[in-house]
Amino acid sequence: MKKILILLIEELKKLNKKVILLILSEKTQKNFIKYFDNGNNYDKIKFVKLPFFTYDKYEELLALCDFNLVRGEDSFVRALLLGKPFLWHIYPQDENTHIEKLESFLEKYCSNNKELKQTFINYN
Repeated sequence: MKKILILLIEELKKLNKKVILLILSEKTQKNFIKYFDNGNNYDKIKFVKLPFFTYDKYEELLALCDFNLVRGEDSFVRALLLGKPFLWHIYPQDENTHIEKLESFLEKYCSNNKELKQTFINYN
């Protein structure tokens, strides 16, 4: 996860735009603190830790964002139905079932976009 987070931040820095990353889960917040709360300059990127949200409030938040990084199947479905750009981090499952689910989704969602497919795979 560290590698993909670092790559994400580096790509966001290249945008040369103000970016606000809203970080919800406690585990993700801990990872961001561990990797990025080190005094480095992240240009126009701001990290904002948010508390736990109910599903209704979470869905409202997803709808307000320009891009969503979601984890788990419930969040995936919410992001998909909103029609906003997103990346899905799927929870690992026994016998790599999660990879089969991801590949099935990618075949329907972006079968003609190899770069996007690879981005989803790298994110997982």
